[in-house]
Amino acid sequence: MIWHIFKKDLKVTWPLAVLVAGVHWITPVLAAVGGLSGRASPAVNLLRMLVIAGPLASGFLITVAVHLDAIPGVRQDWLVRPIRRGDLMIAKLLFAAIVVQLPILLANTTAFLIDGRSLSSSLGAAAQHSILQMCVINPPFVALASMTRNFLELVSGGVALGIVVAVMDLLAQNSQSLEPLFRSGLGWILYFTASAIVLLGALLVLRFQYFSRRTTVSWTLAGIVTVLFLLTWAMPWRLVFAIQRSLSSDPASSQAVTLGFDLEAGKFQRPSGGLTPEDALTILLRDAALPGTVPVYLPLRVAGLPADSAIQMDHAEVRIAANGRVEKLEQEPWNTRRERSGSASTTVYPPIAIPAAIYERIKDQRVRVEVDYWLTLAEVETSQSLPAMGGDQELSNIGRCRTRVNDQQTAVQYTCTELPAACLHSFLEYMPTGQRNPARFSCGPYASIGRLLQNPLFPARLMPSSVILPFRDQAALAHFPVDGSKLRDSQAVLQLYRAQDHFTRTLAIPGIRLGEWEATAPGN
Repeated sequence: MIWHIFKKDLKVTWPLAVLVAGVHWITPVLAAVGGLSGRASPAVNLLRMLVIAGPLASGFLITVAVHLDAIPGVRQDWLVRPIRRGDLMIAKLLFAAIVVQLPILLANTTAFLIDGRSLSSSLGAAAQHSILQMCVINPPFVALASMTRNFLELVSGGVALGIVVAVMDLLAQNSQSLEPLFRSGLGWILYFTASAIVLLGALLVLRFQYFSRRTTVSWTLAGIVTVLFLLTWAMPWRLVFAIQRSLSSDPASSQAVTLGFDLEAGKFQRPSGGLTPEDALTILLRDAALPGTVPVYLPLRVAGLPADSAIQMDHAEVRIAANGRVEKLEQEPWNTRRERSGSASTTVYPPIAIPAAIYERIKDQRVRVEVDYWLTLAEVETSQSLPAMGGDQELSNIGRCRTRVNDQQTAVQYTCTELPAACLHSFLEYMPTGQRNPARFSCGPYASIGRLLQNPLFPARLMPSSVILPFRDQAALAHFPVDGSKLRDSQAVLQLYRAQDHFTRTLAIPGIRLGEWEATAPGN
């Protein structure tokens, strides 16, 4: 009976199915043809619209198929036929898998082949994305359609759920809990939790609708799932970090890492030259992290780093105690690295942005500073390099990579079809002398599934990631060791790091005067 229901739905909906499949074929082909260029064009703008339009078209097609045998009401002919409820539900899910998802799988596979991948690699990447959509996107569409008899009810129900979303957003609009999570590699946990809630809710709705026809209960459940979905994005930092910590691949790797106040390091000095535009911008942002604040740079000594490793500070909570009062502040993320031949200890100057009124009141007093740090230790997994100009190669673990000089002739753009590493370290290196431009280090989601869940609408591998490596400042204020004249003999190096451990440290600094740790001008 399942196959008969499926064939009936396909016979009725095939013109719409062909149209939706066409949308899904256009999208990845556009990405494969022009996605690696990185240049704005009408095709790229159309691609961005189709990325959203594709899933909506899929939802429309699924809704039409489900409404052919609507669940609510008493006028459906399938109620009096000898049709098992489970067969009907499986037929609708099979429709979503074959009629909706199979064309997407074939289109994405074709796009990967156009981009130069092998058949096995193309099929694997496309299947990974299709399975994700079958778990995250399609079941909610089937569930929502099963609770309605027509599109008017569907739209009305969607508006009702939208109102719930708007109210929850209004209540949480002043919450700052999301910022430290999304600027760290832990944000994937929120995406995973939210996706799991939606999938579980959709499966429960399907159970109630197809086996009990309890539409009122299903709508109540849909409202609860919507609220839980929104509450997911307000998960407290400590809980999220505890989950991430429990997944550490090598919990013992960070035992030797220590943090201490480096009194002998002296004050932080603003560099007078040799800055990339990004470095200069970082300094400016540090000096004005928040309007009306004063940055204080306390030297922090990080010791015990393993060879070829890096520390990424994910979050910090600062407490400054003075005259019986405790001021609670936050600190911007920072990182530090150790190459194999480098020292196991290094000193960094992470700024603390103190509100000006508080700073003026306590700057000359002796205060106690305590900082709770949540940190990630990452180690080099592999290192890849390409010629700085015109590089084009299939690299292990990161797919097809290319290098080119950007349109402004100011930077090398290192583009790869996939960057699965938790953290990336990149730089331009002049091969004859080993000179390097200032390096870039950054971390993304610490779990591979996080990169998939952050973009379930479209395969991220068809929208490549780029690393920008500057070599010239248009304002002529910054000097680069590797400039345009050396590019032909230079290479762009990309090091991939894997997260080893997530750990905490507390730094206590008794009896210091904050006024003594403001940044000094160059040469002072």
